[in-house]
Order: sequence, then structure tokens, then C-alpha cells
Amino acid sequence: MTSVIVDAAVRSLALGGLVWVAAALLRLRNPYIEKLTWTTVLVSSCVMPALVRWVPAPHVRMAISVPAISAGGALMHAPFPWVGILSALYLLVVGALVLRLGLAFVRLWLILRGASRVTTSWAQGADIRLTAAISSPVTFGSTVLLPWEARSWSETRRRAVIAHELAHVRALDCYVLWLAAIHVCLFWFSPFSWWLRARLASLAEYSSDNEALKECDDRADYAQLLLDAARTRGALTALSIATVDVSRRIDRVLSQHELDAEPGLRRRALAIVLLLPAVGICAYVPGLSRAALPDPAGAQPPQAATTAAATTDEPRIISVPPDGLARWYPEGARRKGVDGLVQLAVTLDEAGRATDTQVLSEFPSGEGFAAAASGLAHEFTYINPTGHPATFTFNVTFKLREHPQSSGTTNWEHGRTTNWEHGS
Repeated sequence: MTSVIVDAAVRSLALGGLVWVAAALLRLRNPYIEKLTWTTVLVSSCVMPALVRWVPAPHVRMAISVPAISAGGALMHAPFPWVGILSALYLLVVGALVLRLGLAFVRLWLILRGASRVTTSWAQGADIRLTAAISSPVTFGSTVLLPWEARSWSETRRRAVIAHELAHVRALDCYVLWLAAIHVCLFWFSPFSWWLRARLASLAEYSSDNEALKECDDRADYAQLLLDAARTRGALTALSIATVDVSRRIDRVLSQHELDAEPGLRRRALAIVLLLPAVGICAYVPGLSRAALPDPAGAQPPQAATTAAATTDEPRIISVPPDGLARWYPEGARRKGVDGLVQLAVTLDEAGRATDTQVLSEFPSGEGFAAAASGLAHEFTYINPTGHPATFTFNVTFKLREHPQSSGTTNWEHGRTTNWEHGS
């Protein structure tokens, strides 16, 4: 599972980098378009594991090589379970972040349940509620929460605040930030996930400020409103009028001469369509995150396993099936272009039948190579001249190749490598 999460995080980071460079080159400044762009990136990042599975893999050749290396003696100790420890740490942090998010959500939901609905004309038919539990306007889902003091606000200030909050409701900003918060919970180790949530929050406020300024004649008054509201801090699950990037927003309000134009449906659709090739590239490129995982080709097995059989009175492989071995290559790893290395211990009975297998190491973990190697080991024919149950080890290397290679020859007597090639 962790390898899938890491792979998706790396691909999402690559997608974010491509979009950031494109936005910089195009000098994208419209907050509406930029918010739509990063929202598309967020959705693509959340479904990246599924995209990697669904996007067709490139045409490659694959080979499985099994060096017949004999060590004899007792089973070796498995390496320190770093992968298991890191997986447990990942899940622990995910659990803490999800709990924190859930508690904040419940707190705001309880405030919403206890708030009084506004039925006067200035509510404009929207779901606006008053509560003493907050001191600054907040949007929670499709509901606008106002402090009790809102009843004594001036008409101009009230119109500006309601225009700001209703802009969040129309744009579904709160739901987008909920998704961004879930994205952070799953990819907390990636700085991009934290940056993306903060950027979407800022852009949501920029676009809502534009709507508020249409109802406010004096920009200085609106800037003062932001300063007053900034004394409080919103929850993780809600949008408050002035808890995000306040200083820059005030600078935009006072210095921007013309309001940004909200794009039409055609421009929004065009922005999404232009992003799709970048999403496809990041989902299609095989093995994009292999740099973050151990390299199977360069992994060195423990020293005890590299002692080749020097005599013929030790257990060894004497034959393998002539075909069909490539079917053991894990499909998920094949699609992502990942090679693998498994060190396997096989226990034989007196007659040379494999009675048990134990995986001593697997690089990378979580891609299905361990299970494939264990199943593959039962396809071989062994000989056990010791006259008693014995255990020996050998390595199974899974490797994808771009070009056809000639099949190797079988010579298990001397521990040579045999390749079985299969065109996918």
C-alpha cells in the first residue's frame, strides 16, 4: 500500500510542477481560472492511483531470471522490517490527521445545528444563520454562519460580507477544501499536498473578495473589515472571511484598479481540457517513483546467500518448465515498469519436493514480487541428495526489457542464469 501512495505522491508532485511552470510562463493571474486549474490538479492527484492502473501500459518485453544459488544449512534471518515500520508510522499519522479533521468537522456541525436561521430579506433566500459561538463570518458547506453582532452591522458591511460568503457557496469552495484536507491526510509526507491546500484557500478568498467589492463602495472600509475579522482564526473544515493570506488580500483590495473578470463556461472547459495531457503524461510514465525505492538491480543479497554450491551433494534446481513463467510477473508492477528482486528460501523433503517457501527479502516491497516468486518456486524440479529435509536459498529477479533478447540456456548444475522472455 505504501508503495502505491508514494508512487501517487511523486506523480502528483510532477503534475503540480508542470502546472506551476505553465502558469508562470503564461502569467496566469486570474484567481477564478487559477482556482479551477489547481482544483483539477487536486482531483487528479486524489485519483492518481486509479489512473495509473487504468492508463494502458507501454509495449515492453519482460524476462524473469532465476540464478540458482545454493547456500545450504539453516534458514537465514529476514532483514530488519523497515517497510513494516514505515507503513505503521504512515498509518499512525494518517489516523491522527483524520481524527483532527473529524473533530473540527463535528465541532462546526454542532455550531450549525444550534444556530438560528435568518429569515429577513437581507438573507436573500440563502441558508444564513446567526450564532454566538463564532466572532467572524464563516462558510460551512452551503451554510453561512454569522456572529450575533451581524444584526447591528451597517447595510453596506452586511451586503459585502454576505456577497463574500455566498460567493464561496456558489463556487463550492468549502467542499473543495474538504477534499484538499483529505488529500493532506493521505499524502501528509508530501510538501505539495500542504502547499496545494493553502493555495486553494487563498484563491478562494481572492475570488470571493472580488464579489464583495462589487457590493462595497469604499475599498478602505472593506480592508478594515478584513482586519477586524482577522483577529479570529477559522477551523480546518470551514472558510472564514479573513484567516487566509490577510495582508496580501488587503494589498490586492487597495491596489487593484479593476476587478478580475469571472470566466465563462467555455473558458473554464478549455482550461480543464488543456490540463488533461499533463495528467495523462504523469499517469502514463512507467516507474516514475522508482528513484524513491530501492533499485532491485543494484540490491545486494546478504553475504551468506552468495555462496555458490561447490559440490553436487547439496539441494539444487535441476529443471524448470519450458514456458509459461512470464505469467508470474505481477501485473501492477508490469504496468508501472517496475523491476523486482526476491531472495527466497525453499525447504525440500527427502525426495526433493518443495514443501515450504519463505521470502527473505523483497525489493521493492508491496508490488507483488514476493508472492510471485513463491508461486514460481513451485514450478521448478529439485534434487535433494542429502537424504534428509534441507533448505537452500536463491534469488528471483523480475526484469522488464524494452527490446527482445534471446532466451538463455538452462544450466542449473553450475548456477547459471536462465531468462524467459515474454512479449506483453
